[in-house]
Amino acid sequence: MKKYLMALMVLIVLVYTPNAHALAVCGCDEKGTAVEAASRAESVFLGTVTRIKSRGSKYEVYFTVDKIWKGNQNKFLKVETDRGDAFGTITYGVSCDSYIFDEGARYLVYTYRDRLSPEKVSRCSRTQKAEAAASDIVELGNPVYDFTVVPVTHEEPTLEKKFFGEPLEKKDADEDLFKLEH
Repeated sequence: MKKYLMALMVLIVLVYTPNAHALAVCGCDEKGTAVEAASRAESVFLGTVTRIKSRGSKYEVYFTVDKIWKGNQNKFLKVETDRGDAFGTITYGVSCDSYIFDEGARYLVYTYRDRLSPEKVSRCSRTQKAEAAASDIVELGNPVYDFTVVPVTHEEPTLEKKFFGEPLEKKDADEDLFKLEH
């Protein structure tokens, strides 16, 4: 009886925990720490899925990026993933080279690249929803680029300010006029 309960518990964990399922079924290597995963990744960024486009056996997933730790420093990025259904490499109903994204959700994404292919995401990466990635974000430290921080810009003075200086307030102008009269 204990063997059946244990087998049932393992089955439940594998079915309801996609990353555990991928590790067991797909033969994924241990993911290691966030820093180790980032060193192996093509790029690491935090972004929101803005669009998912089906392309044959693949999905193109478009992101608006908030922070970048490694890789291309663009505000908008695209990654590719297998569909994870009747196409691609299927192992017990799971495409090991797929990752299921939700449009509108925010993710910490670790990508990889095979030769000349576009950047990809798989179940074996540390990619996860932002809420679950808090410890990774802390471990990764300060991003290389942060689109959420508004840069301080230097305001170019107008021609009027260049030639005449700052305009006087009415009170100051009245005082200056008073000094001239007396």
